[in-house]
Order: sequence, then structure tokens, then C-alpha cells
Amino acid sequence: MPGPGYSDIAKSRCERVIALRVKQAYDQTYAAGAAEVRKRADEIRRIQLRTNPPQGDWSKFSVQPLTMINRKPRHAQLVYLHVADGPGLTPAEQPIVMVWRSRKLDDGSDMELQPTGGATQVRRDADGKTYDPNQPYQYIVSRLSAQTGAMRDVGQIERATRSPHAVVEGPDVVFLAAADALFVVSESKTERFDAARGLPGDKVSCLAWLGQRLYIAMEGGIAEFDPVSQQFNLVATSKAVTRRHKLDGGQPYDVTSMLADRKHNCIWLSVDGRSTPERTGIWRYTLQSGELQQVNSDRTSLLTWSDGAIFYMIRNHGIVTGNTIRGRWPFYLLDPSNATASSLEGIMPFGPSIPGMQPPGWVFLKGYILTAPGNLTSPTSRGNPYQSLYPWQIVQRLGDGALVAARRVSSSNQDIDVRLWRVEPLKGE
Repeated sequence: MPGPGYSDIAKSRCERVIALRVKQAYDQTYAAGAAEVRKRADEIRRIQLRTNPPQGDWSKFSVQPLTMINRKPRHAQLVYLHVADGPGLTPAEQPIVMVWRSRKLDDGSDMELQPTGGATQVRRDADGKTYDPNQPYQYIVSRLSAQTGAMRDVGQIERATRSPHAVVEGPDVVFLAAADALFVVSESKTERFDAARGLPGDKVSCLAWLGQRLYIAMEGGIAEFDPVSQQFNLVATSKAVTRRHKLDGGQPYDVTSMLADRKHNCIWLSVDGRSTPERTGIWRYTLQSGELQQVNSDRTSLLTWSDGAIFYMIRNHGIVTGNTIRGRWPFYLLDPSNATASSLEGIMPFGPSIPGMQPPGWVFLKGYILTAPGNLTSPTSRGNPYQSLYPWQIVQRLGDGALVAARRVSSSNQDIDVRLWRVEPLKGE
């Protein structure tokens, strides 16, 4: 005979089963409805392009969708997209790395895709199981072909507490940096390097790969990593007792960006000196001589390649009044052969960043700055918006053009839609 309270237990189980069935029915209905909405939106967009072709500066560019092939449910949320760039690289030579946040952990437990910051929240699902939306995620690392859209998984990071915010590709491996660790991901294994395994600092900000070595920027220092011997060597550190150059010793500083220059066998860095302003500027580290040289004092956060030159924006450049700037023009091109910079006069600063934008959010293309969410800016054009139903949040240089991406999250926070496009200048323009 069933013991006391049996009917209550049975009733509770029935209620959970009913709740689960209702949720499944709702999810199926919502998924079907969301697919229909996206289909209709795409039809409207195609009609708009047929009846209202791109006007003005956009008529000089081709915008074509890049459809991802082999995307699976585990590729739930795109958290980072990286396109390797450098002088003379073609799209076929530019590997595209995509980092996805998985919907489930390796134990199969359901996760919230965007956990709320602050205090830990414990929630109960339809089966009565509790879980913490702030617990670690699983991240899937994939490579994407710019020609075919085919995507294949390289590896994964299990139970990471911090989202990767810097990615660079090495031979047969992908290096990823989180705030407190370095990950080396290959098809056979994933390795994690932190202070316990020799990482000489924390708060990793950016990465660069050159000469079979990985260069790592951390708070107050730069390190070199040999993936074969798995050894770290310090190039510069604010903790140094003996000063070899201006980036040794003194107060901590930030390296906000690094670019690998294969042609000149050097690494370009942007440095924010914090309380030591004489350190602020663009620096060059030459691999052969080991020389670390400051080339100017421009305060910039991000460096990007543009047709063999380095494109960057001055921070705190001046005050905008109407259509003029009192102070320096903000945009510059630096010639890596002689380390001289020239200003792009007449191009005004663009608007604030949009939600979900991945820095830098802009590239320089054939005299235009292409920015998120899809504006073309030039000395004669103050922001030509591309009429898209999907605002672009990621803008990366690809060949002579750009790869742009849009990420959309459904109201239930469960259906993540990612769209990609290739933007290329038309021949003869």
C-alpha cells in the first residue's frame, strides 16, 4: 500500500509532466512561428532591394549573404568572430574562426544563454531540477569557409567561467584568451594555461601570432609563448627591476591592441600608459633584434589592417562642433614601412556603439569607413546607412572587402539567429 503523502507526490509529478508538455508544445509553436517571421522578413527585404536598389555610396559595393552550412543546435550563441588579416592576404588565406556558447553543459543541464550579473540566481525547470544561470558555459570553436559557408568544429572549451574575448589562429590550433586564462584548442585536445601553468600575468587583453610564437598582452606586460615547449618568456613587464626599455618597470599599463606584421617581421602595439602618459602611443616590437620602440604618442584603442596600412582612431581627439572638430582629426593611416601616420581629414566621428557590437565595429574600405550597424562614412558622405532588417554588430576585414554579422535573440532568449554577409567593392570602383 502506498504510504502517507503518496497522492501529493503523484499530483506533483503529474503537474511537472503537464508543465513540461506545455513548454514543449509552446517551444515547437514558437520555433515554427519564428521561422515563418524570418522567412517573411527575408522576402520583404528581397522585394525592397529589387524595387529600391542601394543608393549613393552603397551602389559602389556588393552585399551578398553568406549562408552557414553545418550549423548545429549546439552552436547556440555567437560570442566572437575572428578573421585573420594582414597585407596581401586573400579571402582563401584568411581563416575565419567562430566561437559559440553552447546551450548545454557537458552534463546535459539546460542553461540560460545570457545570465544576469550580480547575485547568483537559482531557478527550477519543468522537472524540478535547480540550476544556476551564472555557472560556467561550454564554448565551441569552429572554422568557417568564406567561399562556401561550410563550418566545421575545431574543438571546445569545457566549463569556462569567462567568455573568450580575443582569438588568433596558429598552425592547426586556435588560441583564445579569457580574462584569467589562455586556451589552446585543437581537434585532439584543449589545454588551459593560467598562473599555475606559467602564464606570467592575468587580465589578458589581446593576442598575436608571428614567427611560430604567440604574443600575449596582459596588464602591465607582454609575453611570448612557445606552443612546442609550452614555455612563457617576458618581452616587457612593469614588474621588472632592471629596465631594458620604457615598458619595463614603473606603474602598470594596458596593451589594448596588437597586429602581426609578417612582411616586416614585427608586432605593432597600442599602449595606454595610464598614470605614465609618456608610455602611451603606438609601439613596434621587432622579432629579429628584440627591440621595442615607440613610434608615436597617439592614444588609440584598436589597430586594424587596411590595404597594407594600419588604420586607427585617436581617442579623445577633440570636440565636435557642427561639422568641424576643434583639435585633431580622429582617423589615421600608418605606413608600416616607415612608421609615419597621415590623417584622414574630413571624416567625422561616427555615433555610439550598438548593443552586442564586437570591437572595433569598423573597417576602412576604399576611402570609406564601414561601421556597425551598416554605415558608410567618407569626407563627402556623413553616414550612408544600409537598409537592412538586421543591424550589423560585427565588422571584420576580409580580402578587399569585409565580413559582417548580425546576431538576434528571441524574446524567449532561446532562439539565436546569426546572419553573415560579404561586402565587396564593385570592380572598377
